[in-house]
This record gives sequence, C-alpha cells and structure tokens, in this order.
Amino acid sequence: MSQSPAQPVTAFTPEYLTALRERDEPVSAADPDIVGPWRIWEREDMFHIFREWERFETGHQPVASFKHREDALLFITALRSCGRPRIFRVNNPEALPPEGYRIERDGEPVGFLSTDRAELLVIAHALAAVSRSPVDLSVLLELAGSEVQEMAGEILGQSVFAEEEESR
Repeated sequence: MSQSPAQPVTAFTPEYLTALRERDEPVSAADPDIVGPWRIWEREDMFHIFREWERFETGHQPVASFKHREDALLFITALRSCGRPRIFRVNNPEALPPEGYRIERDGEPVGFLSTDRAELLVIAHALAAVSRSPVDLSVLLELAGSEVQEMAGEILGQSVFAEEEESR
C-alpha cells in the first residue's frame, strides 16, 4: 500500500491564513486599521492613502482618498499619531476632585483638568506625537505654507536668542 507523503504545513498558505483568522488576537496585536507605514498614490485627480506595500494594481483599496494632497498628508500624520501609545490619560475619571481630573503623561502625573472633554486628550496626544516626530512636524510645517514657516522661524529665533540674552 503506497501512501503519498504529507505536504508540509507552512505559513501563509490559504489553510494557514484561514486557521490564523479563527484564533483570538494576542493582547499585543496592533490595531490593523492604523498599521502603516503609509504612502500617497495619486490617481484620477485624487490622492489615495495606502500602506507602503499596497497598490490599486494588486487589488488593494485605499484607506482614504482626498481631492487635495494636503488633506491626505494630514491624515497620514493623524494615522501615525493614532498608532503611537497614548501620551496623556485621565487618572480616576469617575470622581472630580476639587483641583480637577489628574492628567498623566506617559504614566507620570503632570497636571489637572477641570473638564472631562475627551477630545482635549486626543488633541493633546496628537500634538505631542507630531512634536516628537521630525517627519510629522516637517509635514505640518510644509502644509502651513511659506509665510507661516517664516513667521515660525522668526518666533523660534527670537525665543532662542532671548534665552541667550537672559542667561548672560
């Protein structure tokens, strides 16, 4: 009686991928909606956001599409910010002490907030995340335009030189 040798099971076969999708996601799994890295592909007068390895030609659909490149750049920056660990959190959001909600930055208490407006934490996180990334900060400056860049340069220059004057 002749038996044909069993085929080895390897990763990324359709059977493997099907079995993988049936499992629970590990706690450490990334949010698949925001996993990058991202790039913009221009097609038919629209700017489409794809992961770096995705393209229309390979059957992928864009995560987002915009009429203006500037909007696509902002959303790529937002996607990268969302993919980073939260920087700010409210400690003990149920009870409002007299000084307000305690705000933590990277797990360390940094201040108090008298309102429970969740969007403030979201915006603060995005701003902090962008300020920590030279790429994202340069995108934001590019989108601000030449006049705002020039003004920002002047403000930064005055700030740095004023600090030098004070230290003398």
